[in-house]
Amino acid sequence: MKLNSEFVLRTLDDTTILVPFGKAQVDFNGMITVNAVGAFLVEQLHSEVTEDELVERLTARYEVDAETARKDVASFLDVLRQYKALQD
Repeated sequence: MKLNSEFVLRTLDDTTILVPFGKAQVDFNGMITVNAVGAFLVEQLHSEVTEDELVERLTARYEVDAETARKDVASFLDVLRQYKALQD
């Protein structure tokens, strides 16, 4: 899976957001606010990556166990899918 190319990550002041443009902006007129972990995951999604790879990278970067990381990654990916921000 990979991030939809019509979504970009931007930081405004202390807030990081995922912003749609082009056709994605028509389909989803809004923004997705992400925390530091969400921004890290979005950055990983700029290239083709599996859910398992995201879990591995998350546990390597942050002090989190694999079970928690797997649940968090799955939830985050569900949100991105809901807003069509992923290319599966």
